[in-house]
Amino acid sequence: MTKQDAIDFFKTQQGVADALGIKQSSVAEWGEYPPEPRQLQLHRITAGRLRAEQSVIEKFGEPKLEQAA
Repeated sequence: MTKQDAIDFFKTQQGVADALGIKQSSVAEWGEYPPEPRQLQLHRITAGRLRAEQSVIEKFGEPKLEQAA
């Protein structure tokens, strides 16, 4: 996923930050792609609707998905 994919999903950088429990300024500092641990976290909390880059999954394994509420 790209940073923009995450923003589109959560509507704003603040929405992404809130979902991850971090500051909006941290999201603003990301490059084109979220850092690997954040990709995995986003993959997990969106139940795979946002998917980590394949190279990240190969490096760390498929994240365990959270159940939809």
